[in-house]
Amino acid sequence: MIELRFEAGVDALHPRRPTPRLLLAAAVAALLLGGGCEQRSQTTLTGHPVRARDVAKLTIGGSTAADVERVFGPPDERAEDGALVYRASAVRRSGRSFAGFLVGGTEEVLSQRTAKFRFADGVLTQVCRERS
Repeated sequence: MIELRFEAGVDALHPRRPTPRLLLAAAVAALLLGGGCEQRSQTTLTGHPVRARDVAKLTIGGSTAADVERVFGPPDERAEDGALVYRASAVRRSGRSFAGFLVGGTEEVLSQRTAKFRFADGVLTQVCRERS
């Protein structure tokens, strides 16, 4: 003979569904245990990047320092000769990606970029760009 035992308050044919609180706890545990965590790196330009499409908005022999500042914003340096200097860095950040955010890890400067706008008699005469 087979004996069936039932616990009080439990319906064997209709088990209870997990509560929202239990589901949330399971999801958080999965994330904390590494589900959704991965090693990532991200490279960005910081500072004042000077892009060719923006330089094309200026005219040698016609644009002024005010025009350059209107396109690129205030310079990082105003040289004694009146040149405007803009600097940018390519920075790689590496770390763990957790829920879409980069956490922990390291930051490495990959390159430095400098753009110098030179003027004579108030108008742009030369744009010098260098990378190191």
